[in-house]
Amino acid sequence: MAPAATVTQLRAEKDDLVCLSQPEFFDAVGAHYRDFHQIEDDEVIALLDAATR
Repeated sequence: MAPAATVTQLRAEKDDLVCLSQPEFFDAVGAHYRDFHQIEDDEVIALLDAATR
């Protein structure tokens, strides 16, 4: 998901680009999710650590 202007810019920089959704009205990524809460750094570190095991 990305705004159309961003997709246009990225296409000029990359060989391939896949964007499944370009909403007409795009304010913020978090506005398009039911739950986009903030998490603490230690939670991210723990999740990344668990994913590498």
